[in-house]
Amino acid sequence: MGSVTMSAEKFANLTGLDMEDWGLDETTQSVTVFADGTANALDARGGCIADLAAGNAVSRSRVVNAYLAACEDA
Repeated sequence: MGSVTMSAEKFANLTGLDMEDWGLDETTQSVTVFADGTANALDARGGCIADLAAGNAVSRSRVVNAYLAACEDA
């Protein structure tokens, strides 16, 4: 399964929601987005601090779209 890591701010921008809507704040260093529509928020050491989009079809769709947009940028 493919994945892309990006800043939390870029993740929020690509999903069309605010960081706070995802439960992200200044402690979130980056977000790893997976092709299946799941994502993990990571702290500065790379540790997972939140599992995003689990079980929510609308959120999962936003994450897939963010993944696809990030892949196009690469």
